Amino acid sequence: MARTVGKAVGKSPGKLPARAPVEAAGRPGKKASGKTVGARDRALGLLDKKLVLNMLDLMVKSRVLEERLIKVYKTGDAYFWIGAPGEEAFGVPLGLLVDKGHGPAHDFLHLHYRGTPTLVAMGMPMIDSIRLIMNRATDSSTGGRNFANHYCFPKWNVVPVGSPIEVQYSMAVGTAMAQRRRKMKKESAGVSIVTGGDAGSAEGDFASCLIWSSRPGAELPVYMTVQNNK
Repeated sequence: MARTVGKAVGKSPGKLPARAPVEAAGRPGKKASGKTVGARDRALGLLDKKLVLNMLDLMVKSRVLEERLIKVYKTGDAYFWIGAPGEEAFGVPLGLLVDKGHGPAHDFLHLHYRGTPTLVAMGMPMIDSIRLIMNRATDSSTGGRNFANHYCFPKWNVVPVGSPIEVQYSMAVGTAMAQRRRKMKKESAGVSIVTGGDAGSAEGDFASCLIWSSRPGAELPVYMTVQNNK
């Protein structure tokens, strides 16, 4: 994706410069040279401190929410639980990168049942996840008619999460085609983001998405991801 939360930190810079003193004259965050720690971090390609703290906050909220959902299930207030513990570090940054909106001018999200961290980062009220698992009529995703973590938010282009494994990859091809048409007309368009697990990459839907998205001369704006919890 063209959007970035910050500069990439995965590149090998060779030999890193020596770290300068962090404190000077009793002033936190100030170095003797007069440069701030923030400037040094930017020079090293590190993320802004405020952004990092915000991401950590959202990751903790996502994990605490999942633990609460598990308790709801174990106390008999829900019939079923399936969730996203272990994917906070991936899901939260993804949610912060999404171009949120309705229609092909914005990103489409084809998530699987581990998408809670992404939606929390996008601004989903945490109570919505609890209403969903407890099958409440006030559940904004399905009106209490679907399983835990099977979200649906049309206002954000979050396509309904399906229970059959990896069907979201085939669905992403359709929204990406609509976005490609807009791009060919020189109109603004988002990308179709599709997430899934490593086991599901053995499914035919995954291969179909790869093939349809990469046909020469007819490439589609699809961002495919595969995650595991290791």
